[in-house]
Amino acid sequence: MLHGSPFLFRILEPRRPVDIARPGRCPSAVYLTDDPAPAMYSAIAIGERGGYSVWRDATGSYTTLEFYVRRACNLAEHGYIYLLSRFAAQDRMDGDYLSYRPVVPIVRLLFPRSDFPHLIRVAEP
Repeated sequence: MLHGSPFLFRILEPRRPVDIARPGRCPSAVYLTDDPAPAMYSAIAIGERGGYSVWRDATGSYTTLEFYVRRACNLAEHGYIYLLSRFAAQDRMDGDYLSYRPVVPIVRLLFPRSDFPHLIRVAEP
C-alpha cells in the first residue's frame, strides 16, 4: 500500500482530509492506495486531496488520468511516498483503503516533483 504526502512523518496519524470531491464524507483515517499515480500526486500537491480523476477500463488500463491544483503555489518541489503493509488498512471507501489507527511506514521515499510523469493542470497561476 502507498501513501503520499508533501510532509515528512515517522508515523502516519489518522486525520480528516480536505477532499473537494467528497466534502463532509471523509472520516479521519490514514488514506492508502494501491495505485502509484495518486500517491505520487499526493506527495507533491499541498492541500489538494481529490485533485485528480483516474478512470480505468475492464483490463485495468488508464482511460483517463487527469491531475490539477487550484494554484501553482500548491505544488511542492518534493514530497514523500510511504510504503506500508497491505494489512495496514481496516476499511475501503471509494477506491481508497483506510487505516483508523496510526501506521508506521516500512519505507519512506523522497519524491521530487520533476519525477512526476503526468501533466498537472493549474486553475489559477
